[in-house]
Amino acid sequence: MTGKKDFTGFAEQQIASAASFNKPLFESFERACRMQSSRLDRFETVLKEVLQRRRNSCEAMEHFAAQMCDAHDPSAMARAQQEWLSGAVQRILADATAWQNAATVMLQDLSDINELAASSRRAETVADPEGTPAGAETTVPRRPVKVA
Repeated sequence: MTGKKDFTGFAEQQIASAASFNKPLFESFERACRMQSSRLDRFETVLKEVLQRRRNSCEAMEHFAAQMCDAHDPSAMARAQQEWLSGAVQRILADATAWQNAATVMLQDLSDINELAASSRRAETVADPEGTPAGAETTVPRRPVKVA
């Protein structure tokens, strides 16, 4: 059978769905993707900084070991220890600050995610207000669609 079929009802459903659902959904989805990308960029920056400090720590430890081997008097040993300890404390404090800042940003992101969820719920409410009776159909202009 090669007759033409009328898909007008299906087309109306698709138009109504697109009008009430797709736009808020994809706007929320795009915003969520941008937030995720931004969060990953910030996390990558923190990790790079932390890893660089770990490399610096390894180099400082090698330098400290060499100084201790070369030192023949207690004052040279004390200076080497003081220099190494000072650098280690600075790196530890920098790590603590970086992780604290990252946690603060993640908490801000969490509030952004909560706001995004709330705006999605608002969009759903606008798309399907509670005043619409159950089973009522959205009025969509009829456009016949013929498929050969």
